[in-house]
Amino acid sequence: MTIGDQDGEPLHTAADRICTSAGSFGVPIAEITRKMGISDVTFYRWKKQYSGLEGSEIHRLKELEDENRRLKQLVANLTLDEQMLQDVLSKTL
Repeated sequence: MTIGDQDGEPLHTAADRICTSAGSFGVPIAEITRKMGISDVTFYRWKKQYSGLEGSEIHRLKELEDENRRLKQLVANLTLDEQMLQDVLSKTL
């Protein structure tokens, strides 16, 4: 079982849950990461990224990251299209 699979829980929600509850119960980090199927590095990265944020803030952050990823892909596609058109124009002239 990996962290994102648990009851259909989104990955960012799971990260928030882990980071906020990790130290409060005295459970060793190694045990948490082993049970959740993530590395210690991933845990500490998520803790750094998500600690102090509330659930709605984490959800909004995830939405913005998704939108940013989508926009970067659009820019890459448009740049490729532009380059192909310039190549065709240079060959025809």
